[in-house]
Amino acid sequence: MNLLVIEDDRKLNRMLCEILEKEGYTVKTCTDGEEGAYYLQQNAYDLALVDWMLPGESGPDILRESRRKGIMTPVVMLTALTAVENKVTCLDAGADDYLGKPFDSRELLARVRANLRRQAPIEELVVLRYGDLVYDTKALLLACGREEIAVSKKLGLMIELFMKSKGQALARATLFARVWGADADVEEAILDNYIGFFRRRLAQIHSKMSLRTVRGVGYALVEEKEGR
Repeated sequence: MNLLVIEDDRKLNRMLCEILEKEGYTVKTCTDGEEGAYYLQQNAYDLALVDWMLPGESGPDILRESRRKGIMTPVVMLTALTAVENKVTCLDAGADDYLGKPFDSRELLARVRANLRRQAPIEELVVLRYGDLVYDTKALLLACGREEIAVSKKLGLMIELFMKSKGQALARATLFARVWGADADVEEAILDNYIGFFRRRLAQIHSKMSLRTVRGVGYALVEEKEGR
């Protein structure tokens, strides 16, 4: 799981990173509101922990902007402002949960786990369907009608992302972060190769779905219309 931590208190930022990494999460951290908004809007993370008071943009401002852009990444807001009206502001801005400072690391981890469970129901993790495609995430099999083909684990992760996006364009940065890891040292050409692999698999099983290049954004898995 890839987590994003947006917290300007550097000591707390490091502590959060250590707590989460010890539990096996991959963590990307930043200390500025504008930078945090950029990373959150890459749609590359399974969950974000966002501080309320940040330089550049506040936590609620980041959330409102991100939700308007269709970013549905679960967000847990961290803040010392624990009055009811602050909680209401936080939740209305788009936060999924709220944790007051100071907090116990056990409660933090419990809230992270709870929000990750809400994001990914078990039944969605086995078989995905979109258009004429069916993808078995356990068997790593991509099918269209009676035809099916085995894929590698990395390509399977990419297929899963595109099928869950339901036609939404995914940025190259999102694909890099979700398939190889946010800080992985991967050459640009590797992603191009995997995009080519996916397109060939679609052709091999005679799917009507197409991996379209969206200029200035990235790629989208869409159904090709007759006569195009």
